[in-house]
Amino acid sequence: MPQHIRQPQMHQQQLPQQQLHRQALHSQHLDMLGHDQNGELMDSPTTSTTTTTTTTTSSTTPRKVAPRSSDLFRIGPHFTMTRHHQRIYCAGNDLEVNPIVTARIDRGFEMGDNGTWIGYKRNYFTLVSSFMFDNFNFDRFIHNKFYTIGEKGFRVDINYFAIRLVAKCSDDDVSISLIQHTAKRDKGPQFPPPIYPAVPGNLPDHETVKASCNKRNNTKIDAMNKIFYFDRAQYYNEYNLNTMKDESCLRNYPSDSIAKVARFERIQFTSSIRIKSSNLNSRFFTLHVELLGIIEDEQMGQIQPVLLSSVETPPLIIRGRSPSSYQKVGYRI
Repeated sequence: MPQHIRQPQMHQQQLPQQQLHRQALHSQHLDMLGHDQNGELMDSPTTSTTTTTTTTTSSTTPRKVAPRSSDLFRIGPHFTMTRHHQRIYCAGNDLEVNPIVTARIDRGFEMGDNGTWIGYKRNYFTLVSSFMFDNFNFDRFIHNKFYTIGEKGFRVDINYFAIRLVAKCSDDDVSISLIQHTAKRDKGPQFPPPIYPAVPGNLPDHETVKASCNKRNNTKIDAMNKIFYFDRAQYYNEYNLNTMKDESCLRNYPSDSIAKVARFERIQFTSSIRIKSSNLNSRFFTLHVELLGIIEDEQMGQIQPVLLSSVETPPLIIRGRSPSSYQKVGYRI
């Protein structure tokens, strides 16, 4: 809407001064309820933290950022060192191998004034993760099999490895889950974040993850896929290997396209912390990236995951309303 509504000059001069003042205030109020750059209605004064005054300036107005804007990509909270839950052994020589899980949040969180990391239930976040074996390079990995020790103390073969993302609440009585949206940003469908069958890989830098989002050019997509995925069929072709005679763990993966880097995009929390909650300061969420070993349960006749190693974030505050509903904390996303 135009900031000023033109009136014929002769009528404007005839209007009383008080009526002109009321019209100016009404026009200003309509401007404050204008649409943002995404075509969505901005928050009304009843849901905004901005105090009502007779004058407004651009410097005091919170900046609205488009959902696909690259400005949303900022590195979030760092993860802990790898925690081991089950030991892993190389089947060829029974030597123990130690996985190193790395993860990084590239979008969706801001740091508050007191050093607490803050996210918003309505906002997406992006996370990438990979794993390596200490002193165990990729070529050695794809030529070996691995096993762990089961609950009864017996050796259990690992069919393949996978990476999973889960959320937990410090309050055991509160269940929390994550959902992933489609690229079309529609109301549905929504799914839990996928579990990625994965082989060892190096975590790409922040700028690469930022550049990988919203690609439409097939050539660029193919270039990014080489960073994030291992092509088993191409590997067999390149080295003229017989897939049926492959005795390594590589053969057991469910498809030819295997993640070297698990990329979780357009992820949202399904719950948030109520600001008026009396135990707000004692309740928080954490994100956990888990390295799984997929094994076969002989009794059940099906595969199941075994938690091998994990990393996690520091405590996170997840707010239920949009960022514009809260006072400015750190930088705005």
